[in-house]
Amino acid sequence: TQTLHGSATAYGLVGASFGLGTIIGAVTSSRLSQDQMRLAAALTAAIVVVGLCIGTAGLVTHLAYFYAPLLVAGIAVGVANVSATTLFTVRTPEALRGRMFAALGAIITGAELGSTALGGLVLTVGGDRAQARLNAVRGRVFPDLELSPDPRPTPSLAKRMVEPLTKG
Repeated sequence: TQTLHGSATAYGLVGASFGLGTIIGAVTSSRLSQDQMRLAAALTAAIVVVGLCIGTAGLVTHLAYFYAPLLVAGIAVGVANVSATTLFTVRTPEALRGRMFAALGAIITGAELGSTALGGLVLTVGGDRAQARLNAVRGRVFPDLELSPDPRPTPSLAKRMVEPLTKG
């Protein structure tokens, strides 16, 4: 709980904000058109938003900044769930829908378990080096982004902070 300066209750509220977002996204998705192209577009957009929000949440340095990205990610997850389920339902013949839902459930559960295990393995085996590699990738993709979970300034940020002081 010291990493992001929050209590156990504050971390619980982070999960609650994601859950609230999921409910909001699912309820508002009931208004989506059943047109397959629009469902596919909504699903694609929701997946992009989730990725951006989770990426943003990974860069925050204080727990207070965690709530908004996870609330928005939750909304996008709700939209993605409804869009994907509706898209699969609309595209599957009625006689095969039971099998489709069984297969879809198995795929989703497998993906959740697999991604959790893979993430844990990467962080356990790689440790700080894995975090450094992930930060290096982030640095190549977003070279001007100076956010880091490490409270110490990066050398380039430190240089930019000192320049105004030495010019005056």
